[in-house]
Amino acid sequence: MNLKIAILAAPLILAVVTAAGSAGIAVSETPLQRALSQEYVRYNRAIKAKDIQTIMGMLTPDFSWHVGDGKALNRQQTRKALAEYLDEIRFVEKADFRIEKISAAGKQAHVVVTETISALIPAGPNKMQRRVTTETLKETWVRTGRGWKVKKSEILKTRETLVAMPEVGRNE
Repeated sequence: MNLKIAILAAPLILAVVTAAGSAGIAVSETPLQRALSQEYVRYNRAIKAKDIQTIMGMLTPDFSWHVGDGKALNRQQTRKALAEYLDEIRFVEKADFRIEKISAAGKQAHVVVTETISALIPAGPNKMQRRVTTETLKETWVRTGRGWKVKKSEILKTRETLVAMPEVGRNE
């Protein structure tokens, strides 16, 4: 490739790399990374749609969610907590992920992932607030006859920010 073409192509290549990276997909990913990235994309779509059925379908029957302080929820408890969380949300503005680390051993994969969810939630009569939650999770995925499923999710770090929104529906 001559220098002139390389200089002209550089912005396009940068745009593609930037777009792929902002979608949470590594440009030179392995088949495992690609498969799990697709699962995280599916999870984020389900969060945006508040689709608990799809999310629960991504978990193994013996799923456990380790939420900190030695507390772990089983699949049934996770479903209840997730339903309460999604019921509180009025609108999901954004749901993103970034795979930080991935390793595999046989039919298991261990992933450290950072997920960010920005959602509007009620803050009283005619008031809303934006809740931005960023969590770093250590997850164990297993390959099943029906694809990759999450067996265990452990919260390593959580940060939540609440921002008050202007009142709605108020006539002055």
